[in-house]
This record gives sequence, C-alpha cells and structure tokens, in this order.
Amino acid sequence: MNMSGPGAGYKILVFVHVLSVIAGLGPTYPLPALMKRRGDPPSPAELRAEHAISRFATIGVALILVTGLGLINESPAVKGHFGDAHWLQLGIGLFVVLAGLGTGYAAPRMRKAVGAAEAGDGAGVHRLLDPLDKVVGPILGVLTAVIVYLMLIKPDF
Repeated sequence: MNMSGPGAGYKILVFVHVLSVIAGLGPTYPLPALMKRRGDPPSPAELRAEHAISRFATIGVALILVTGLGLINESPAVKGHFGDAHWLQLGIGLFVVLAGLGTGYAAPRMRKAVGAAEAGDGAGVHRLLDPLDKVVGPILGVLTAVIVYLMLIKPDF
C-alpha cells in the first residue's frame, strides 16, 4: 500500500470534480448549433431544450464549486503553497466570473426567453437572447477552455 500519494478520498474528489465539469458544462457546447434551429419566430420547444441544458449546467457549476473547494483544501500540489499557485488563483477568479455570468445573467434571460416564446413574443426573445448568443455565450466557452487549461497544465507563473 502506497502511503505517500494522495488518499482514496482525494482521488474520489478529483473524479467527482472532473466528472462534474464534463457532465455539467460539456452539454453547453452544442448550444450554438441549437441556436441555429430556433427558427423565426423562435420555437418554444428549442428554447426549452436550451433552458434545460442551462439548468443542468447550473447544477454542474455548484458541484464544481463544492468539489473544487475540497480539492484546494486537500491537494498535495497546493497544500501549504496556495499563495504560490497563481494558476489556481487565476482559475478561481475566472470560475467566479463564469459562474456569475452563467447563473446570474444567462440563466435568468434564458428562462424569460422561454416565457416570451411561449407568449408568441419573438422580438422579446431576440431582445433577451441576442446578448447571450453574440457576446456572453462565446465568453463562457472561452472561460471554460482557459480554466480547463489552467487546471490541467498548472503553468508555472
């Protein structure tokens, strides 16, 4: 039995954390393709599918946060050296931005857009979702990619 490496609890936490990233945020990557299927006026069914993905991503963000905090506390790479782990500090800052944009800005707009589509208000749907489609969505994708890079590569800066 190897006592020098991370324990089983830490390994399970890493597994749950990575699975949360893949399962929680992975389904958001097809959203640009779904956007093209909305139609004009936007289809309530398509918007409900997008909204379901966004709700699922919110759960993923919560799991990522909880398991990430646990990993920070238990990580042999960080324990006692958090101040030197600039890659981690940057990743945490970017995650806070991602979580805020995703759960505080994008998700409520998506929920309202579903309601607008069900009411037949195509202009309202566009008003709500154009900022997401053109600006916030791509930013969320880039933030996710940068955070994954930082967590995997752990650059020394």
